[in-house]
Amino acid sequence: MSTASKASQLEQEWPPPLYTFGVPWPEFNDGLSYTDVIRPSQNATTLIDFYYSKYRSSAPLQGWLQRIRNGQITINGIVVADPQAALSPGSKIIYHRIPWKEARAPFMLQVLYEDDDMVAINKPSGLQVLPGGLFQQRTVLTQLQWKASKQGSICSTGHDVQQPHPVPVHRLGRGTSGIVYCELSNLFYDVFLFLQFEPKPRNRSSHRGNLNAFHGKTAQAKEPKQPPWETRRPHGTKEPQPRERAQAQKTSSRSESKGANAQKAMVKFKEPHMGK
Repeated sequence: MSTASKASQLEQEWPPPLYTFGVPWPEFNDGLSYTDVIRPSQNATTLIDFYYSKYRSSAPLQGWLQRIRNGQITINGIVVADPQAALSPGSKIIYHRIPWKEARAPFMLQVLYEDDDMVAINKPSGLQVLPGGLFQQRTVLTQLQWKASKQGSICSTGHDVQQPHPVPVHRLGRGTSGIVYCELSNLFYDVFLFLQFEPKPRNRSSHRGNLNAFHGKTAQAKEPKQPPWETRRPHGTKEPQPRERAQAQKTSSRSESKGANAQKAMVKFKEPHMGK
């Protein structure tokens, strides 16, 4: 069976989505902000000294000078365009990266399942789940946030009340398509972690014990068996023969006699007088 036929067969067996949603991506993202707090142990006294010494790999000296002069850096909430601006311990400096155009990515998402605790989404290939690297906006998380902001309700006081948006509890590669589970409550996140990291049961009794442990029920603890490495001889070693045992006992007795003679000599030894 060819790859195309297998893919079509999987699509036919796949459950139909409940609904689809998505907002087309804008041409540029919202940029990015990097926050730092000056520590007393840092030797940087000016703005350019701090960024060039700490983030030299991100941009050369001229690059940081240009960013400061463009007004992309603030000190305690105030835009500073002087590279020689003085820094003091506790100062909060933020570098605002200008918006850039991210690579093309799909934006439509299919919801396969949804309840009060979780949402299952069919992620297409080419879409990143969480922000990272050059993809800070074109992600599954951004579409979930936009969807929740549109569904915000208006309370009696007239203020906007934003609904909590689903949060992915795991990731898939940007080029991988598949189901992404998103949490709406802490209950689903706890169950998801339990199922992911709990060892798979070998029989029904151990599975029942795992469920009891998850629900807070404890069973009577059994005494652990002695590990096999405490009862077995290391691999590659042989049991000593009688002749080798006698030789080992003879060597140990000689060592003990030498140690006794050394102790007697130390008793007879007197420390010389060092004077005043």
